[in-house]
Amino acid sequence: MTDQTPYQRARKRAVSKFGFYKHFTIYFVVVTLLIVINLITSPQYHWYIWPMVGWGVAIAIHAGRVFLPSGKETLIERLTEKEIEKDQSQLHDLDHLTATDLTDAAGFYCKLRLLIV
Repeated sequence: MTDQTPYQRARKRAVSKFGFYKHFTIYFVVVTLLIVINLITSPQYHWYIWPMVGWGVAIAIHAGRVFLPSGKETLIERLTEKEIEKDQSQLHDLDHLTATDLTDAAGFYCKLRLLIV
């Protein structure tokens, strides 16, 4: 369970996507300029490929973090929900105990202790 409302989660995802689109747009403009500069100044060697590939890896990682399901967060959410269910289940099991059950358990513990000592 999370403390965020559905609106807050949706807004967070929208902001992440907007950040990626902005990053990609800047990448596209800069790489285009690098290609033009490269072809004007030294058309025999295509050096623009190196910054394009390096920055492209960063763009791919950014896209993965924005558009692919977050493994860590989803896993933490699922584990948290399982722990909450487990705690509620244990509390539910304790609700069924009566005073007689507790007295019987205490008596059993005392008899067991006498046998051990």
